[in-house]
Amino acid sequence: MAAQSVTAICNRALQLAGSAQRITNITDTTREGRLVAPAYDACRRAELRANPWNFAIKRAQLAADANPPLFGPSYRFPLPTDCLRVLVPKNPSPDWNVEGRAVVSTDDSPLEIRYIRDEEDPTVFDAMFCELLAYRIAVAINIDLSDSTAKQGLLQQGYKAALLEARKVDALESVPEQAADSSWITGRYCDSSAIWGQS
Repeated sequence: MAAQSVTAICNRALQLAGSAQRITNITDTTREGRLVAPAYDACRRAELRANPWNFAIKRAQLAADANPPLFGPSYRFPLPTDCLRVLVPKNPSPDWNVEGRAVVSTDDSPLEIRYIRDEEDPTVFDAMFCELLAYRIAVAINIDLSDSTAKQGLLQQGYKAALLEARKVDALESVPEQAADSSWITGRYCDSSAIWGQS
């Protein structure tokens, strides 16, 4: 793929869908431009939300607002405007939940979260994400572009293969989070010396 840009990603999608035509800008008024323009942003946001891509992860510390939940947890923490998906911590408090555009919790401490941001700058996209996004756009526009169900099946297969590869490589760049042992685990598998009375 050429330098990462909206135009490059859309032209790759058109290539995958079998179109000989290319666009010079996302605002092109050609048939191809009218197809990829609405598909690009919808597919970009959906693909970002679907997986915790490393390049799109952001951290924030949220403060409770003045509008507590009607019942249940006592505190409400509005989400950042660019948040597409909250990455729920391994050990949230019992009443920690995402509700609408906020997190509700029983704890009034500033809430620290990791989340997937609505990343719009294609220059920070991972190269494999660009290819995956191009496949997703191609699947979205193919029927209008070629009316070929056979081609649609091939594109869906290509999308699935690109997704597996992109997720695998993305996961290799992160150390898996370790959840703290629950009290049941630590109670069940306690120090053997306490059980056997070793001195």
